[in-house]
Amino acid sequence: MELSFRKLRYFVTAAEHGNITSAAQALNVSQPSISVAISQLEEELKAQLFLRYHSKGIAPTPIGRVALQQARDLLSRVDDFVRTVQEANLEIRGNLHVACLNNLSPLYFGEILAKFRNLHPEVTIQFRDVAQEELVEGVRLGEFELGVTYDLLPE
Repeated sequence: MELSFRKLRYFVTAAEHGNITSAAQALNVSQPSISVAISQLEEELKAQLFLRYHSKGIAPTPIGRVALQQARDLLSRVDDFVRTVQEANLEIRGNLHVACLNNLSPLYFGEILAKFRNLHPEVTIQFRDVAQEELVEGVRLGEFELGVTYDLLPE
């Protein structure tokens, strides 16, 4: 048996709204789509999930309440899974060209680079220890994405 997450979402939403029409509106789908999905789910599970009251809505049966809690838990885990994969896909990766003024790099930059590498292991850092003029020109020309130097404000 293959349960679909769509049917489970329809089931949970219908239970939460107590009404197929309200669930359809909340999900922006047709009312028959919800009804059919729930009927199919009941058939697949071989269990009646709702009591249906003409023009008064629906209410979960005892087995429906058990199924509802399990469906909520399962859908929550699916949502967590999707979020985790999407966040992992946003991981920073690639090449970073960094220039540091040669007087600063021995004092500060080693520790900064080590922390950055720990946080972003998929980034390859191309590091250059350069003089002030080369650093400024390299940043200006786009040769370096990052340049670390002293204050460059005019006097």
